Amino acid sequence: MNQLMVNLKRIHDMGVRKIGITSLLPLGCLPRNTAPFSFQHCDDTYNALVDLHNQLLPQVVNILNQQTNTSNSPSFFILDLYNAFWTVFNRNETYQGNDPTFEKPFEPCCFGVSGGFKCGNVDENGENKYTLCSDPRSKFFWDGVHPTEQGWYVVYKTPAFQNSLKQFYGLT
Repeated sequence: MNQLMVNLKRIHDMGVRKIGITSLLPLGCLPRNTAPFSFQHCDDTYNALVDLHNQLLPQVVNILNQQTNTSNSPSFFILDLYNAFWTVFNRNETYQGNDPTFEKPFEPCCFGVSGGFKCGNVDENGENKYTLCSDPRSKFFWDGVHPTEQGWYVVYKTPAFQNSLKQFYGLT
């Protein structure tokens, strides 16, 4: 966290006056970490580390805002990806008339045919060593770490992320 604070202060000192810092998303819920559990649940160990980071992040942001506040307006803001992702995973919200739930939110659209292969791998004969789902819009994750376009769309629409953006843009 100390290095993060140094880096953010340096960016501010270079003239950037408004900086959004994302909270870590629940890394234990990435498909590469849920695969050992047949994509059924998250890895609590990873998420415990994420929780620690995200608990310390507001302290860093507060210190930075105190050190750099010259206009009574904060320069540093947290964009809450963590709660946005959990909202989607828990499927407990609706988004502007839509209810885009993902049947298996931790299962990616594209994944290797066996443990030694990843999305996009081919063998020496050019044969695909991965499978694709029939409808990427039905999946939250594209591969082991990246959300699909639909996944990001739903994250963006969550109240947690929208509230973060409103604070960042001064709309609250």
